[in-house]
Amino acid sequence: MRPDELERHLRQRLDALVPAPRAELLHVLMLPDFERAERIAEFWSHPQSRAFAAEPLRVSAGLIRCVRTRYLVLAFGVLVSAACAEPSGGGTPPAPPSTAVDAAAEGDSGFMPSTYVEGGSVVMPITFPDGTTAKLVYPPELDLSGMRVQPYSSGYGPGFARDFLVLDKPIDDVIGGYEQAELLADYGDGHGGTVGFWRLPPDGLYLAFQYGSWTVLVYEYAEEGAQMSDEDRALWATNFHGRDAEDGFLLLEAEPPLRLARAGEHAGPELGLWSRNGDSRALSLYAGECTPYGDEKVNGLTVDRESEDFAAWSCPMRR
Repeated sequence: MRPDELERHLRQRLDALVPAPRAELLHVLMLPDFERAERIAEFWSHPQSRAFAAEPLRVSAGLIRCVRTRYLVLAFGVLVSAACAEPSGGGTPPAPPSTAVDAAAEGDSGFMPSTYVEGGSVVMPITFPDGTTAKLVYPPELDLSGMRVQPYSSGYGPGFARDFLVLDKPIDDVIGGYEQAELLADYGDGHGGTVGFWRLPPDGLYLAFQYGSWTVLVYEYAEEGAQMSDEDRALWATNFHGRDAEDGFLLLEAEPPLRLARAGEHAGPELGLWSRNGDSRALSLYAGECTPYGDEKVNGLTVDRESEDFAAWSCPMRR
């Protein structure tokens, strides 16, 4: 199998993994071509990184649609569908903020998006980390609002690129969840506060930010030769910003020379919906235009399904 085919297969299966391993794999996909191909082969050959969902796929193509949009989104998972998204602008009804780290934890509630009923369908307004918005319209039995929400994005600076692990939990609870958490350095944020650089075994090294009700962890390599400099990390501390959107979702911004990946770009803004029952059902929404591909038709949509544990398709624009 060619390296580009390995990368495609790996990306299609990322959403079957829990957040920390997924972040570890996603940052590998941001490496330069040759290094990325080498690391992908390493992960592909490791049993734990191939622990993909084993239960039969329940394709829901056509059951979820989106309205008043201009961009298409590609989605993967065990419970899979797709939605559309529109550029930032316009508010959505507010949702009550809450927190969670482990979707399988007993009593976990986490951030719960607001929904309303329209014509027998549930409508769930969503906001991507870059401000792109959409409305998911789906049958009540899918209960998408009951799934755990996990935003994703990445950013670039002079000579480096990093992606983010996002958790809907206060930063003190996140850091406190690691028995051997170690603060390695503090960087001023330019507003009288500090941003901690943490070693969080076994998950790795992270810059930790608190934005509203969300914690954002910016990945750092364990190998010293691949790490950012103190000046680079200080740049994240002062030029990386975030807040709760009106609907409770996470919004991220950056000041030059930092830049966040845009909708449709590599490692661009995503929204993941994860089962809270400890099973492998997941839905991933990718903001950006896409071209339908695949050789199977489900409810009139072209679906790409290369195995029984995931599927992907583009959602047609509806207004």
